Amino acid sequence: MYKNNSNLIVGGEPPISIFDIFKAHQGQFSKYGEATKYHRYYTFGAYYSIKAIIAALQLDSNDQVLLPSYLCPTILKPFKEAKVSYQFYQIKEGLCPDLEDIYSKINSHTKAIMIIDYFGLPSKEIIKPLTSIIAHKNIAIIQDTVQAWLSNEKDLYGDYCFNSLRKICPYEASVILSTNIMNFTCSTGRMNKFMMHKRYAQFLRNYHLKYGWFRASSFLSHIEIANSLYHQQYIAALPKINRIMLDKIDFYRLGENRKKVHKILLQSLNVKPIIINSDINYVSLGLAIQINNRDRIKKELYSKNVYCPIHWLLSDEINKKEFEYSWYLQDNELTLPLNVKTNQIQSYLQLVKEVI
Repeated sequence: MYKNNSNLIVGGEPPISIFDIFKAHQGQFSKYGEATKYHRYYTFGAYYSIKAIIAALQLDSNDQVLLPSYLCPTILKPFKEAKVSYQFYQIKEGLCPDLEDIYSKINSHTKAIMIIDYFGLPSKEIIKPLTSIIAHKNIAIIQDTVQAWLSNEKDLYGDYCFNSLRKICPYEASVILSTNIMNFTCSTGRMNKFMMHKRYAQFLRNYHLKYGWFRASSFLSHIEIANSLYHQQYIAALPKINRIMLDKIDFYRLGENRKKVHKILLQSLNVKPIIINSDINYVSLGLAIQINNRDRIKKELYSKNVYCPIHWLLSDEINKKEFEYSWYLQDNELTLPLNVKTNQIQSYLQLVKEVI
């Protein structure tokens, strides 16, 4: 039987420590994209990177963007704010874009198509037929690599690629890689206030989970304030302190550990993965599974300090009859996190086995 280990905390907000400032410089963040054909730009987060890409493409109300039907609803926000119309396309089992559905929805107003590399799985080979067809149509490919790792440079294919570092570490940042020179203005604005509340909440939460210090309400109130400050009208810049701290993270070592955990979970658990792929060279955001009684299992794991996200609670704009598979995933998908310490992998595995 699994014995409760109070030190086992998996998933949720990446932990932060005051001692992070003393870590050695790695430089992997600043080198990302350096060896590619792309121009590099930095913003505070994926929301702002999408705003910058919309500005670079000069999209307006006469233009249309094709988006996958299975996506985080916050992706829609910058398009709505810019009054850019969008249409959804089908996602097939295995989280592959339905190219035939995309072809049928391209028209004279289509200016961009967004492709998501779900859970880090590269889509480069899958969409090759699409890129060849639209090459002469002046349609840009926007590659969402938010769930991919910093080791995905060989798998980049978009005209614009963007990520989000706060999915995998405690610091907000997004890198845009663009085949064209981009002109946009960034501002720090109110993001310093956002970071003050966010960092305070992160420290309190970390000590609350580790040692039982502080009430949950003490950090939840600051998270709420930070969330209310995140979305601004301008394009928020990447603060210098974030870049300094990101360059102290050994993303390659963390990525290798995630691959190890991913492999162990796949081999040891009797679960049905959403993505079946033999490529072990990419780093997954998490092990996405489809499972009955998802909400009950998520709640039980939560009570044992395993914080499993759901990808995603979809927007009501996505038609349930037309996009049945996307809604099926919303109701049955659970992501098993991979950010667990090496010496706790077996405890984590045993816990998940018993709950599932």
